[in-house]
Amino acid sequence: MNWTTAHIIQHYSRKLALILAYTDEQATELATDLAKLSASRLLASTKSVLTHDEQAILNECMDDATLEPSDPRILSLRQSINNTFTEAELADRAAKHFLGVLSEYITFMSDTMTAEQQEAASNLFREAVLSVQPQAK
Repeated sequence: MNWTTAHIIQHYSRKLALILAYTDEQATELATDLAKLSASRLLASTKSVLTHDEQAILNECMDDATLEPSDPRILSLRQSINNTFTEAELADRAAKHFLGVLSEYITFMSDTMTAEQQEAASNLFREAVLSVQPQAK
């Protein structure tokens, strides 16, 4: 199955929420938070290829939680990033950042988990790692 990074984030966030016995509202919040943090880290990882002015815009945009995706500054940054990286490169980077965020969240929550939940979360993480590895052709 060829899933987009957004589908992977949604899928594994929801599965983790089930393991943690979260409510639907908490599960939605978890998925949103993990997606935002992953996206933020992806953007930060692209800074080195941006011009000084673009880096300044990125810093400004990351500090402004009210920005809309249609903001001209966001569109300009997106264009610069898309001109530098292929879609596959960005998807690979995004998946790796999500795995980092997922691992950190599982570790953070582990003290509140039962042994069964810890095992299930560990299995979930292994499954997530396998799902983002390139498939052999």
